[in-house]
Amino acid sequence: MIQKNMLPGSFASSLGGKRGWQQLLNYINKYTVGAVVVIAAVLFVWHPWAAAPAQLEPDPAATEEQTSQTLEEALEAQPKYEPLSPTDFSSIQPTDKETTFGFTLTSGDAPTLTSENEAALNNVLAYYNENDISVGYILMDIGSGRGFARNIDEKIYGASSFKGPFCAYLLMNKVDTGEFKLTSSMRDGTTSKSGHFSFSGKDTLKNMISDTIIYSDNGSFGALRSSFKDENLSSWLSSIGADSGMAYDEWYPHYTARDAARLWSVTYNYLGTNTDGAQLLNDLYSSTETSFMRTAITGSLTEAEKAAEAEANNHVNEHGQYYNVEQLVEVGASETSGNEAVTDANNSGNSANGDEASNSSNASKVVMETVGGDNSITEADEELVLVRSKAGWYPGSSKSVSSISENGIVTLNGRDYLLCVMTNSYFNDRNTEHMHELVNAVFNLRNNLVPTQAQTDQSEEVSA
Repeated sequence: MIQKNMLPGSFASSLGGKRGWQQLLNYINKYTVGAVVVIAAVLFVWHPWAAAPAQLEPDPAATEEQTSQTLEEALEAQPKYEPLSPTDFSSIQPTDKETTFGFTLTSGDAPTLTSENEAALNNVLAYYNENDISVGYILMDIGSGRGFARNIDEKIYGASSFKGPFCAYLLMNKVDTGEFKLTSSMRDGTTSKSGHFSFSGKDTLKNMISDTIIYSDNGSFGALRSSFKDENLSSWLSSIGADSGMAYDEWYPHYTARDAARLWSVTYNYLGTNTDGAQLLNDLYSSTETSFMRTAITGSLTEAEKAAEAEANNHVNEHGQYYNVEQLVEVGASETSGNEAVTDANNSGNSANGDEASNSSNASKVVMETVGGDNSITEADEELVLVRSKAGWYPGSSKSVSSISENGIVTLNGRDYLLCVMTNSYFNDRNTEHMHELVNAVFNLRNNLVPTQAQTDQSEEVSA
């Protein structure tokens, strides 16, 4: 029996009729729907499927793409180094002759090598170590003053590499001062295979400087050295912090990689002055017939080198060795004179004038190509590379007068790098190939000029 107090509202007084039962059913239906809604809501809130969506892990590739920097961007973020000063290289403190070390001419920690780059470098240096060949080098990003160096204080025979900064010295101190003009008539000269220099004929200063740099012409260089006082050159060398004794160490001095960096830092500053002399040098340095750096870094020959390649094996030097015209082998110099002798192939360049030299000024501006090996220059680098430098080479009878060296400026992807690589290797084909490998290995160290995240993490672990 249903008691009245068991039912709510008006249903309690009318259960006995049909209408009352209908009202009861409506009431039950009404509350049942409400209950179902409440229960469903509870289940929705509680059930795992109603939980907030889990946070997805970020796509590593996407994260890397968002956070990665190009080398140029990373270097640009470093403290700026300006102005470039030759005396600043005195602050670089090497560890020992065998160790490649990082340095910075600004603030912050010096760069360090990754194990991969160090292994690649040591693999190249093994040949030089096994054959007791001296190697000194400096690589520096000019914009940040960050770099790597090795054995920078050993004097190495520079051979014709000294011709590059010497011509810059003449233009800065003789032409820009108004004492001479590029069109000034000068006594020219020739150098015999025995190393004897003599004045012969006349030419303009511009043509003689052009022949000295592009063709490494010893006759023109000898005439220039003979026409200007050594004591003035010595004073200039001293003013930039370099060894003043280079002026008296014959015409082709022995000097260090540190002094090479000083010489080319001054030259680099001059190249940016936009004077007639600076514009001339920019053209000449980028158009040299022989450049170990350009060949190694770009994997391409200049038009002059390609033309000369057709003359391969047509000449023999006094040592009975075959050589190519593009190598411009400088043989037969007297050890006592220290002056490099010019070959017949080299002499053939004496008739070239300044206009012809300027026409090939863009020969070194080549689009990057994949050259294989350990070279990190790939097709991904779509910018132009520009090498402005002067090489020196000589197959001396001893290591004291042997050389495969080159110093200068390499521009890649808008960054200017100072690159000086000096060895007392005997000049031949095999050692030239090793020089190419060495240049690549040293230039590739630029990838370690700024710390990677892995290097940063490793450094924090060590400090902890």
